Amino acid sequence: SGLRQTRLTAEAGEGERWPGLARLGLVAASASTPLHAGLAPALALAVQSAGDDVGQGVQRMSRQVGMPPKKAADDAEPCREGCMCMTLGCPYSHPRTPRCRPRKVNAQVVVMRRDIEGKLWVLLQRRGLSSAICPGRLAAVGGRRELSDSNSQSTAIREVFEETGLLDLGFSRGAPPELLRAAKDAEAKKPLAFFPFQQGGVVDWFLLLLDGDGTFVPAPHKQSNADIGPLMAAISGAVPSPAFGHAWVPVHEAVLIGDEDCYGGLAHRVQEAVACIVRRIEYVAEHEDRPT
Repeated sequence: SGLRQTRLTAEAGEGERWPGLARLGLVAASASTPLHAGLAPALALAVQSAGDDVGQGVQRMSRQVGMPPKKAADDAEPCREGCMCMTLGCPYSHPRTPRCRPRKVNAQVVVMRRDIEGKLWVLLQRRGLSSAICPGRLAAVGGRRELSDSNSQSTAIREVFEETGLLDLGFSRGAPPELLRAAKDAEAKKPLAFFPFQQGGVVDWFLLLLDGDGTFVPAPHKQSNADIGPLMAAISGAVPSPAFGHAWVPVHEAVLIGDEDCYGGLAHRVQEAVACIVRRIEYVAEHEDRPT
């Protein structure tokens, strides 16, 4: 019922709740405008460029979108959306955030993919009904650090595989050799991006952007998740994932899910992850001509 109420709230004026998303065409700018089915071209190209090496993809983005990233003036007024601004070339200033490095804490991973139309999706799981915290709610993938984990990045890789069976992270630094072999044998693709983007008190948040749909095998710990099927009808645009208890949800729908239906401020973290991609693309554009 909470999910359905969230949808009604969104229809009443989601552009006012998420002005950055409205500018990008992710949600309606007014109640009379239907929800946009895909991503704005600027964000789609920004996400496409996110997996490139430093200096690559920026000229393509500027040329195709026709809006080269702008550097905010030193005396520019602060952006009212702060570090969560999702507008490429925003002329306002944004707070600088320290570069996150993996700590020896728990890990949560915002797993994303793009379809052939450039539409961005996020992988959500339904927590087990017997979970001690927020049972049955929607969440990102992740969990507690184990003593064998060297840091939160190791925790993130382990938890993603254990809960979803995703092999793509086998190519990431710190992945166990057996996961790398399995990824190669299954012809999985190296992720476009995998890095920490935010820190909580006892958790590091990671962004994982897949190259394609991802390669899944049966998850070792799939019993820790609950069947997400009963919630599918209440999550607009959601499609089943190969991983039990998980579904792919359009980003513009995921950010409208109320806190009463998700765990750990999920909608807020999804918006932060996308904004982080945009800021990184603008940083590359700003520094591409400087010697490295």
